[in-house]
Amino acid sequence: DVATGARTEHTSGGGFKVFPQYLDATTIAYHIKGGPLEGIYTTAANSAAVKGWRSPRYSPNGAKIVYEKVSFQPAYAQYQPMYSFDSDWTYKYTDVFPQLSPDKSTLVITAKHINSSIDVMDAQDGSNRRRVYDANMSGLPPDQVARGLAGAFQPWWSPDGQWLAYGVGQWFQERRTGRAWIERIRIDGSAREQLTDGSLHSGFPSYSADGNRIVYRVYSETERGLRILNLQDRTTQVLTTEA
Repeated sequence: DVATGARTEHTSGGGFKVFPQYLDATTIAYHIKGGPLEGIYTTAANSAAVKGWRSPRYSPNGAKIVYEKVSFQPAYAQYQPMYSFDSDWTYKYTDVFPQLSPDKSTLVITAKHINSSIDVMDAQDGSNRRRVYDANMSGLPPDQVARGLAGAFQPWWSPDGQWLAYGVGQWFQERRTGRAWIERIRIDGSAREQLTDGSLHSGFPSYSADGNRIVYRVYSETERGLRILNLQDRTTQVLTTEA
């Protein structure tokens, strides 16, 4: 109540509830985000979940809804042309975390739609695509890899273009209790090496300009910030301690 500040609780039970909106004077629609209960509900008696819809907004009379629907299946092929509002720009689709090699000849991506593995290809047209790292090699829970909650993320080129550093682990809502570590691998898929032990959730590495160090993010309930790993003597330096 805006006038008095009194509050009335309209829902109970588990689930993170977002996007509340009145449909009429007494009925409220809302979205439960994530988890087994995910869906759109209302406070009406015996409300059933509408699955697969997100970010709902209803018309003023509550009769129509506009919503977002997320699909984790590949929507486009790599390098598929995309519409551009500006004739001076040509857009092409790419999977996530794209990064050009130092000489601009090769593109690396995280193949998010193919179990979050790492692929490289010719930057010009996407030809000669090959798998450098397969997330099935990680030992992570297969169901989380299949759902995009675990795998390899954000590969980063070494300055000489011969190595890729990347994070491997459990991500998104799994990161609070899951594990993640830093690895590197040669672009031909050889000499794979784990650089951190996984005791502290680590990810999102990038190389220094001289290629001798890697900076990366650490995250836990008690320790967060940036760390620098010296690849020559394997010492670790604390760079920041903020979230």
